[in-house]
Amino acid sequence: DAFAEGKVLPGYRYYTVGPQNTPNAILGVGTSYTLKSEQWTERDMTPELLKKTVWLMNDLYSGTASGGGLFGSWVVSETGARVGIWYSAVGLTQVSVGSGGEVSVQPPNPLAINQLQDRLR
Repeated sequence: DAFAEGKVLPGYRYYTVGPQNTPNAILGVGTSYTLKSEQWTERDMTPELLKKTVWLMNDLYSGTASGGGLFGSWVVSETGARVGIWYSAVGLTQVSVGSGGEVSVQPPNPLAINQLQDRLR
């Protein structure tokens, strides 16, 4: 709901992956963690930008076989600690948290994104 409402959560840094206007995923990482990835682009997220980005993503992926929408979820470590938040047409990803608070979150699988887009054509 926070994504759909454009609610930028305090204590999170936001990132996107994929095209800038219609990314494949939005990721928020808690400020007590450091994202270790060159694939994600940090965004200065505002409520207006979040709402617009979510609207464009929903418009793009609204006809997916997964039920016509995107998935929002907490990103949790192997121990169950909340390290971030996730929003994407692909509901699963791999997460690992290192000993120094470094977190690695895999972007959506490009094959899964391509398959979703092919179904919409």
